[in-house]
Amino acid sequence: MGQFSNLEINFYCKIPNKKYLFKKNQKKLYQLLKEVTKELNLKDKFVVSLNLLESEEIKDLNKKYRNLNKTTDVLSFPQNESFDNIYDLGDIFINGELLLEQAKSINSDQDTEFCFLFMHGLLHLIGYDHLNIEDEKKMINRQKELFKKLKIRND
Repeated sequence: MGQFSNLEINFYCKIPNKKYLFKKNQKKLYQLLKEVTKELNLKDKFVVSLNLLESEEIKDLNKKYRNLNKTTDVLSFPQNESFDNIYDLGDIFINGELLLEQAKSINSDQDTEFCFLFMHGLLHLIGYDHLNIEDEKKMINRQKELFKKLKIRND
């Protein structure tokens, strides 16, 4: 991974039939991480944890940390700490049980949805949000730029 030697994604999957998603999309995930971390202007090595969980586990995290008793597609928990030139961005939790369903609902595929949710989570880790219309527009525009630049999806 020469061009990605200063990047690390720690992948954990609780859904056995979805483990292939990381390996299949690894290059795109690292490209997304590389592009997003450029915004931080740091020379550190970047680390992020990517977790693919079942709906019930996502629901539990959402209830515990956001006081929302429902499942969701992705959760992000920023760490944003540097230690020995390693910058820990934080944790991303993707609902692996919703990937295919959500992809079909927008005429997409599971791989693209997986990359999209990873990117969405990454942007949250570095400070993007969608709590108001202005911030939501910034985040959506950045998502579109990244997907177009990396040729992941055209829209």
